[in-house]
Amino acid sequence: MGGIGAMLSAIANASAGFVPRWAWGVGFAALALFLWPLVRRTARTEEARRRFRTATRLPHEARLAQEDSALAYIFDHADGLVVLCELAMAEGRPRIVPAAMARLRELGSRSGELRRIEAAFDGPQPRSALEAVILIEALLGQGVRDAALRRLQRALARWPDDADLGALAERSRDLS
Repeated sequence: MGGIGAMLSAIANASAGFVPRWAWGVGFAALALFLWPLVRRTARTEEARRRFRTATRLPHEARLAQEDSALAYIFDHADGLVVLCELAMAEGRPRIVPAAMARLRELGSRSGELRRIEAAFDGPQPRSALEAVILIEALLGQGVRDAALRRLQRALARWPDDADLGALAERSRDLS
């Protein structure tokens, strides 16, 4: 009915004259300026999400370019990268997820979200080095080299002194 002016009038009337009427406008403007970065970040995330979703209707090459465009648009915002990773995995188009995870690592924030995305993308972490070796050899046997190398890197980061993992790493370098 009255919009923001009516809302400010109601607040000013409720304060019963303790605060001057102009101070409510100044306070509202300060609050808007304070919240502006959050609003802008949310708008950028929504735009990246829209670009990614509209890429579904495009031909293959244009779809890949549109997905890359969505990733580039949100590349410096950890929140947006997390949202885009979740959307890509939910829609079955995880091509951009490794680049987004690498950028999240570079940004150094959202480590819990990064672990959750890694677990959803690569599967859960093995409980022992031997289990990791068995999983990696199975992946290599199936010809899924990229996934095997990602798991090997994660396993080496977790168990750097394991002899079996070291031998597997040497063998994978020889295969290159």
